[in-house]
Amino acid sequence: MGHRLGSAATAAFLAIWFAGCMTAGPGTQATATIAAETSQAGRLIFLAEDIAGRGETQTALALYDRAGEIAGDDAALHARLGDAYLRLGENERAERAYSTALRLKPADAAVLLGLGSAKLRKGETAQALALIAKAAPQVGSAAAYNRLGVAHTLAGGFAEAEAAYRKALALDGRDLDIKTNLALVAALARRDGEAQALIAEVVAQPTAEERHVRARVLVLALTGKGPEARKTAHRGLDQGDVDKLLSQARTIATSGDARAKGAALGAVMI
Repeated sequence: MGHRLGSAATAAFLAIWFAGCMTAGPGTQATATIAAETSQAGRLIFLAEDIAGRGETQTALALYDRAGEIAGDDAALHARLGDAYLRLGENERAERAYSTALRLKPADAAVLLGLGSAKLRKGETAQALALIAKAAPQVGSAAAYNRLGVAHTLAGGFAEAEAAYRKALALDGRDLDIKTNLALVAALARRDGEAQALIAEVVAQPTAEERHVRARVLVLALTGKGPEARKTAHRGLDQGDVDKLLSQARTIATSGDARAKGAALGAVMI
């Protein structure tokens, strides 16, 4: 645990690996208004989402929990709760909500994806991979295939991860997070030139954010460019940030086989 990054850096990496992770199930209403909610549970979820957006996490959790108690047999509401809990990093709660939704609506691909995502964040990689591998082709979105790539990466299946990320990019070639994930798995597989070119393309984009710059340090270090990474100025990072990332990269590189390396990367990213 001593090798973990600080909370801000961890949150930044979570944004890469878990971008677009919500199930976007039938109950998700990105442009909804509270007047459109037809149930008390739905109104509570709407209010909680607004409160969570203002950073009042504990208050939001209390409302979400209450919504779950009164959601009854509405699978869509329980799926929305799973999404909400996952956004807040409440993985146990998310797993319970998705499990309830799945019991009410068996084999729902979006809910399977959400449940697999919760299990992935809990470290239950084998179970998560099985769920996500089943769900991703049915959901068919870039986010779903990105999540499949993450699961394969954690399990040490780098070739399978690359295939999933490329499917994701075929659906959304502009997504910098997916391209970053592909660069990271190429670095783990020691396809150094490809990994370096991919991450250089990412950070050159005007929409690149600090999390992508952090990933660049990891990619450079994992592909034998650690000294160069330490000497290079990285937008938004101080020398302490870079040194922590280089230490993480050394831990990953010396972890052992592919599965161990994938798990070590997961310890940084999740």
